[in-house]
Amino acid sequence: MDGIDDPLDFKSSHLQTLDENLRCPICKEFYDTAMILSTCSHSFCAICIRRSLASEQCCPKCRTPSHDSNLHNNYDMDNVIHAWKQSRKTILDLEALDRSPPTDQPSSQNEQDEDFLEAPSSSSRRSARLRTTTSKSEGKVVNNTRWELTSDGITTLFSVIDPELVTCPVCQQRMQMAVLNQHVDSCLNGDSTIPPLPVKASIPTLGKKTINTGKKPVKIVYDMYKDKDLRRMLKEYDLPDHGDKAQLIWRYKEYVTMYNANMDSSDPVDISQLIRQLQTTEKLYSTRNLHKRSAPDTAVHNILFLSLN
Repeated sequence: MDGIDDPLDFKSSHLQTLDENLRCPICKEFYDTAMILSTCSHSFCAICIRRSLASEQCCPKCRTPSHDSNLHNNYDMDNVIHAWKQSRKTILDLEALDRSPPTDQPSSQNEQDEDFLEAPSSSSRRSARLRTTTSKSEGKVVNNTRWELTSDGITTLFSVIDPELVTCPVCQQRMQMAVLNQHVDSCLNGDSTIPPLPVKASIPTLGKKTINTGKKPVKIVYDMYKDKDLRRMLKEYDLPDHGDKAQLIWRYKEYVTMYNANMDSSDPVDISQLIRQLQTTEKLYSTRNLHKRSAPDTAVHNILFLSLN
């Protein structure tokens, strides 16, 4: 995410509400590996809700009793967040464009009516598009910037300038050069349909790199462990074993939380990177004297995921 963003970036109250509802109630940032509680259907970032449940076993939003066993990946939310992040700046640009003073271009009512498609009665048609305005005298597309709201809900700016097209010698339709030969073959047989552009072949990969996510840590009853037992357990997971008992417990609990949140992700990081991030997080806690708090603030959350992603 580039810079600092906020729902109030938008002028529309509807877009403000949408942007706000795509954010974790705990850290107020966009969901990062969204997890949903089956007990109440509230969603949170994986790291945020696991830290919260490690401190208090209830939903931090509605206080419904909950456990980490009630957590499930909210993949649909992850997809929505990904699409929203990609389109957010464009929508802000559209808002700015919509508020800009219109250019003085005389036009008749009939020409204005032609700019819009009639709203379809079928609910299956969810796209509203502006037609390109053509110059009737010259038959050329006017160079103008317009907007389009596509069926997938992503608004994009585009310039209604014809790309470099070629003309079919049979039916005189214009199309991309890549489909001309295929079209001509069909056109000679009476089918003047313009075929879709061919899909570019993906570059073959050598396979996804194997990630060492490490050994899954077990949950323990800390009061039953002495200092030496905690140090031994930390060493088993290649974690630092310095500090008093409170620090040892905090470190292990935080590692369990971070490990599980990492495994929640569709793109987990290597265990060595996770351990480095644990050390960074602990230093931040120590610096701010936050290691006694039950939940981290936004700065801790951001540092964690900016380094992991």
